[in-house]
Amino acid sequence: MLKVPLPEAPSDAFESRFGSGAAISIRWITSTTAVYLDYFEEALDAAGQGDCYAQFHAGTRSTSPNAAARDDRLVGWTWPHDDGWAYRLAREDGTEIFRARIERLG
Repeated sequence: MLKVPLPEAPSDAFESRFGSGAAISIRWITSTTAVYLDYFEEALDAAGQGDCYAQFHAGTRSTSPNAAARDDRLVGWTWPHDDGWAYRLAREDGTEIFRARIERLG
């Protein structure tokens, strides 16, 4: 599995929750990068950085994702990192599902 090197999320990282009782419900088993990148984009938007994803999208690097199962409760953390933004997604028990970062190209 390709790992995107990221430090632990800082304490002031923007936190988003997905799953039972959250705005987004995990309704099926998913392990697609596209779905997790959608979560990243939504987290950036909620953190007031929606334009960031559009500006940096071509510079996105991500891991090969692990599967999230139906009814999983997921937590995502988004924070500024180097010359872009970082994202971690994990189950509530701490099992990492996905990580990504976007960087300014050029």
